[in-house]
Amino acid sequence: MDERVLQDKARNGTAGADPPGQGGPGREANAELWPLIAARICHDLVSPLGAIGNGLELLELAGGAGRAEAALIAESQRACTDRVAFFRVAFGAGGDARSFSAEEAGAMLHRFALSSGAARPHWQVSDPVTRAEAQLGFLGYLCLDRCLPAGGAVTLARAAGRWRLSTEGAELRALPDLWRAARGGPAPPLSPAEVQFGLLPRCALALGREPELSEGAGGLVLTV
Repeated sequence: MDERVLQDKARNGTAGADPPGQGGPGREANAELWPLIAARICHDLVSPLGAIGNGLELLELAGGAGRAEAALIAESQRACTDRVAFFRVAFGAGGDARSFSAEEAGAMLHRFALSSGAARPHWQVSDPVTRAEAQLGFLGYLCLDRCLPAGGAVTLARAAGRWRLSTEGAELRALPDLWRAARGGPAPPLSPAEVQFGLLPRCALALGREPELSEGAGGLVLTV
C-alpha cells in the first residue's frame, strides 16, 4: 500500500475501523480519545498503588502485620504496578516524544510477563525506542501471546527500523479473523482480551507501516 495512503488512513482513523453497523457515528471521529482515557486510568491508579506499598513498609516497621500476610499484599501490589506500567505504554497515547532505553523497555515487558503469566519474552533490542515504537512492540507481543494457549515464548527484535516478533510454543492458535483485523481488514467483535488486534493496525499506520504475518519453521512471525 502506498505510504501516502497509509498516512491518510492513520490521520483519518480508518485503520481497523468497525464494520458498518457496529459503531456509532461519532465513534471513529473520537477514536483518539480512547488512548487518552486509558492513560488517565493508568495514571490515576499509580498513586494509590504506590501508597499501598508505602503503607506496607510502615506496617512492617511497626510490626503491625504478619510476615506472610504482608508478603502476599506486597507481591500483589508489585504485580498490579507492573501491569499498569505496561498497559500505560501499550494502550495509552503513544504520540509524545518520550523514549525508553532498551533496558527500561525490556524490563517493563519482563515484569509484565512475570506478573501476568504471559509468554516469556526474549528481548533482543539494544537501542532506545520511542514511546510509539514501544507501544507497537508491546501490542505485537500481546497479539502473539494470544496465539500461545499452552504458553511459550515470544522473541522481540528490530531490524531496518521495524519490529520482528516470533513465537515458540508447543501449541499454536491461528486466529485468522483476529489477524485479519490486525492487518487492517474487517474486525470481528473483539473481547477485552483481544483489543490489541484492533489497536495494532492503528498504531502501525500512524508510523506509516502495515503489520505482516507469516509462518516460520518454529511458529508465527510478525513484522511491523
